[in-house]
Parts: sequence; C-alpha cells; structure tokens
Amino acid sequence: MWSVVKQGLSYKIKINQLFSGVSKDFIFELTVPPKAVQQINDSARNAEIVTATLAAIPISVVSSTKVAKDSKLTLTLFTNEEKVAVDSEINDAVEFNYLRVQASEAISSAIKNADAR
Repeated sequence: MWSVVKQGLSYKIKINQLFSGVSKDFIFELTVPPKAVQQINDSARNAEIVTATLAAIPISVVSSTKVAKDSKLTLTLFTNEEKVAVDSEINDAVEFNYLRVQASEAISSAIKNADAR
C-alpha cells in the first residue's frame, strides 16, 4: 500500500474513505544501519528518524474542516558499552499485526516459488 514519493526518504499511503470512529493501523519496518561510535553526547542521543503526517479532507457537506496531524518517531541511541534498562513494553496489537504481515509475505513468497517450479 506504500507508494514511493522519494526512494528511501518519503513514502505515502492514500486511503480513499475513512469513516468516523474507524481506526486504521499501518506497520513499517525500519533498518537503522550500525555506526561505530565510542561516545554519544546528550544532544545526539535522541534522534528523530521518522515523521508521519496525516492529512484528511472531509467529503461531507456538513463539515469542511480539514484535519492535519504530525507525529515523530524518536530513537534513544546507546553505544555498545552502555548498559540499557530493559523496561520497554511489547504492544500486543502491534506485534500481532507485524507477525500477520510477516506471515502474509512468507506465504506470498512460497506461492511464487512453487509457481516458478
């Protein structure tokens, strides 16, 4: 469902209809390349790596209010030598959808491989 706006930098999903009270979830996988760093100063420790923007235009005659919302994904970076507290929670809904997408991709790949033989 993702369309490329600028390869490796910007992607977009267009939803033609979204009804009030309905939620949509999107999952993406992000690979952060390793970098050899001995020390991280506090100003570089929290890196904003993804910005998501929602823009919605109502089609109702009753309301013409456009909606816009931005959200940022920030990673806290650590070196290999630093100890990191393990206090993060696993979001069950996110994990379920991530595994569902992974299973779908595996099934699709298996079908393509079977058809190629």
